[in-house]
Amino acid sequence: MGEDKPKRKSLGFSFFKKKDKNKAEGHAQPDSQSPPPYAASVSTPVSVYEKPKPQISKAVPTHEVPVARPITVDAIDTSTMTLEQRLLIIKKRVDEARRGMAIFGGVRSSTEFKMTVTIDGKNPKTDPALRRYSDELPCEHPSFKLLEASDIMKENGLLQQIQDYSEVDPEAIPSYQGQVPGTLSLAAFNNEIYWYIKSADVELRVTFWLSPEIPPFQTPALIELLSVRRLIGLPETPKERYDSLLKLVGPGCFALSGEDDVYEPETQCRALINLLNNSDWWINFTTISSVSRTMSQTANDTANFLYVVLLATELRLRLPLIKDNSFQSAIREKIKADLIVAKRWWDGMNLTLNPASSGNYSWHSLVYEQQTAGLIRFAELMNWPYLGSVRSKIETIYRDLRSGATISSQVWDWLFGLCLPGKYYSFKAMSALTTFSPETERLGTAPYYDSGLVLKDKTYWRITSVLGRVLGAAPGVRASLDWVGPCAVVARGLPKVPEWVKVTARLIPHTDITSFDADLDNADNIIPAIGDNPTAQEINQVLQNYENPSNWMIPLPPNPLKRPNEKDKYEIIGIELKKNPVSIEVSYADPLDTTFSASLLMKIDGAAVTYNLHANSLFLCSHPCTGTHAVHKDKFSNVRRNIVTPNELKGLNAWDGILLVNVQGSGNAEVAARAWCSERGWHALVKQQKTCFYCAWEQARQIHLRVVMYR
Repeated sequence: MGEDKPKRKSLGFSFFKKKDKNKAEGHAQPDSQSPPPYAASVSTPVSVYEKPKPQISKAVPTHEVPVARPITVDAIDTSTMTLEQRLLIIKKRVDEARRGMAIFGGVRSSTEFKMTVTIDGKNPKTDPALRRYSDELPCEHPSFKLLEASDIMKENGLLQQIQDYSEVDPEAIPSYQGQVPGTLSLAAFNNEIYWYIKSADVELRVTFWLSPEIPPFQTPALIELLSVRRLIGLPETPKERYDSLLKLVGPGCFALSGEDDVYEPETQCRALINLLNNSDWWINFTTISSVSRTMSQTANDTANFLYVVLLATELRLRLPLIKDNSFQSAIREKIKADLIVAKRWWDGMNLTLNPASSGNYSWHSLVYEQQTAGLIRFAELMNWPYLGSVRSKIETIYRDLRSGATISSQVWDWLFGLCLPGKYYSFKAMSALTTFSPETERLGTAPYYDSGLVLKDKTYWRITSVLGRVLGAAPGVRASLDWVGPCAVVARGLPKVPEWVKVTARLIPHTDITSFDADLDNADNIIPAIGDNPTAQEINQVLQNYENPSNWMIPLPPNPLKRPNEKDKYEIIGIELKKNPVSIEVSYADPLDTTFSASLLMKIDGAAVTYNLHANSLFLCSHPCTGTHAVHKDKFSNVRRNIVTPNELKGLNAWDGILLVNVQGSGNAEVAARAWCSERGWHALVKQQKTCFYCAWEQARQIHLRVVMYR
């Protein structure tokens, strides 16, 4: 920092706002805790209202400051204006500079962590005029909608917490993946940070459930009741709804309810919740990989499964009727999974009695055409090498199944759409693809939700794995259903292919977000407080600094690393896998239980470089803004302070402010930059095409990310 300034005070106008002496304008706050392993040290940045000097860490290579373009606004003669008039002009200038910027905000407390984004105070996901600036991806196929859980019940403003299915899985949200392969959307980044924080907390959960005497139901009766609900929905009157539910759950579920309360939807929902919460009776679908396997082992299993589906259906239809949501905290991941399975059954399953044989049933998929077409589309997007084999086999699989053929329960779940969202659905997609390809059929189902698939000349990785996140930047790589591929080959460490492979990397926290630093160049904050008894000349100098349009500049990007016809000096050689060590008491009885750590082998300017992927870094895709945005010259040096290329990162250990890695024109260069982040334990923001230079830097500052990749 520069010299200490004398104590200052405001002129009394709202735009002259007193500054926190511990807060530097335009910078992320220094880390309050020790940095993680491999983390760069944090230096105190320069304040905007002090005369800024370009400060480049000795560890960061010095670059010339790129040219900035001034904004095209006519100067205004303010010589005859009052102070208030001049301040209003400055406010207008500031508002024009920040119009259309994506502003991050949110809440963090001991019980809540939620990040939000607004453009001009509006939500781009819900405002029709801003919809094209949302960070959500278009759905490539109707079957892909099952990756999320946004259609489970009718809308009700009181159900916001209930309809948050990220508790079932963080990936169970619309557009988990960002608009750049291997990156996360803001909502996904929020979920990953939130669940990391939650996992570190010791939480005492008290779950209430009932064990009443329930009426005995056989499978035929349950099939009929489910069919009736699908055809006509709930009874019309509160009394009819209570009477029908009483026959289903018995009077014990209402033993503690008042005589008139039993007709209220809230009372009926509580009864269903308390009954479904009984983990001694019913299976928790989040703890198993296949839903269908739980209903097909014995006749009793089938009846229990159908009864849970019926209870969850009754709950799903009643929840939109509530006027009091005081009980919603009782709906945890187990019941949310029940609601999802009930909706998938409603949409995709038809179970009928077989009249020719007592006790036998016929299963019909109402969505098999959608699901088979979706699997073909997934194979096309992933550039699956055995697409021809998949096409020929998948066309007859449902007919063969109806004729008595057997398939794995995971593929059965896929064909009937009977899947939980997120990781559950994603891993079934690739498992089905390998099953329908004779070249990979021997592999069977993936042993882990985040297993990667290694083929002879390419690999595929989940977006939650370190290799999926790092290699997503490579040329030709695409992302679909939370898979990333086709990626680089395994060059060392795997004796045979094809094979399922689980790669591990340590999780790293991002505890810097103690608040959302989104003040930007707000007119209420931008002008520094002026000392006691300021002279007219001092006031005039401050005002002129912000009135002058030539002092507002649009930062221009650095030059691309590679021109279109130039050879890329960044080259990916392949992946090296090493078996993770285990204690002497433990041995891998099954090769599928083996886990690996990964390194990325590259050549940069012809020299071999190895990145050891220690940490599973998160790469946040920048949020779109509406155009290019300007920054005041006093802040400009902070924006352009640290610009490096990936080949300069290996020896970099410390920097001030935000590090901007120039990877323009070279996907392999971005792979190297992401691999460096994984090696050193840094999360990063990846600038996408729809985000301007300044907005990318500003978004990283707002949520305290220290690295930005300019692609």
